[in-house]
Amino acid sequence: MSKCEKCNKNITKARLGVVCHRCEKMVHPKTECSGCTTKQRNALRANENLDWSCSECKNTSYRRTSIVIPEDDDDGAFGSPITSASVPLDGKNLLLEISTKVECAIQRQLSQFAESMEFNSRKLDDILKTVDAFKTTVKEIKKKNIELSNQNKNLEYRISALEQRLQEQE
Repeated sequence: MSKCEKCNKNITKARLGVVCHRCEKMVHPKTECSGCTTKQRNALRANENLDWSCSECKNTSYRRTSIVIPEDDDDGAFGSPITSASVPLDGKNLLLEISTKVECAIQRQLSQFAESMEFNSRKLDDILKTVDAFKTTVKEIKKKNIELSNQNKNLEYRISALEQRLQEQE
């Protein structure tokens, strides 16, 4: 007969036990012995294939719990045995709930992405307008430069012509 490592009472069908999958320590699933909450105990009762870790082993790694139902029943005075039917799991509703939450999360992310894209699009439009303004300014400066170069050449020709006249008069 197995005994609870915490309270030292027998583990029976009426007083179920959970065994740590790492160190194989066995305790009662009640909060005082295992530290399990009511929800955790209900989950363990509903699915006997869950792994459980004692508080000492939890500090090193996280694992889920397992229910242990002993073969013999020496101590049947403490209530009725727990069956997996006492806490039914509705897979369709669970899947629907998960799908809904995932869909909401995706929609939230897409909304944030769309806002980000709009912001970036506005910034890109501003940059393109600035680039167009710079292109226009550069074209105007080039045109002005050509005009000034032509004026400079014209003035050089005039000066040259004036110098020739001056030399002819001398």
